[in-house]
Amino acid sequence: MDVLEGYINRKKFNNLSIIWISLMLALSINFFVINNSDIWNNLKTNLLENSAKEIISDLYLEKKSNSINLNTKNEIKDLINITLSIAYNPENVSINNLITKTNWVITNNSEFPGLTTIFIDFSEAQNLKKWDSIIEIETSKINNQTENINITSANFTDKDNNTFELSTSWIIF
Repeated sequence: MDVLEGYINRKKFNNLSIIWISLMLALSINFFVINNSDIWNNLKTNLLENSAKEIISDLYLEKKSNSINLNTKNEIKDLINITLSIAYNPENVSINNLITKTNWVITNNSEFPGLTTIFIDFSEAQNLKKWDSIIEIETSKINNQTENINITSANFTDKDNNTFELSTSWIIF
């Protein structure tokens, strides 16, 4: 009988251990994943920022310390104007200023929070080089949340008044 009682007690202990470990695992998953704790957000952010992104679009954003540069991947010839929209969450990010290297006329139309439409008019036909920076967008974070900033509906007009669509991209800010 002692052997049988020892087996039963050992089995009870093993079953309680499995139940205890399962409960701790479920609570830790709930804490880190479902509750969106700061630890999990930082982990998600680090994983997203460290994944290398190949530039495949005509226009792309490049993150600097307190700003974002809008750059070209390809050469664009005989350019008269560029129109593009930038979408972002205005609760997390604000766009403060738009700066160009030259005297290009920039019109910033932001009737709706989180959607900024930018018109860049050149005084004469321009040729943008490959990897050229078009504008610098001064931004600031309102809180410590990770935010996606997207370029949407970008196009340019050439000197013959033909309009061409440009492929766009996004950035994690």
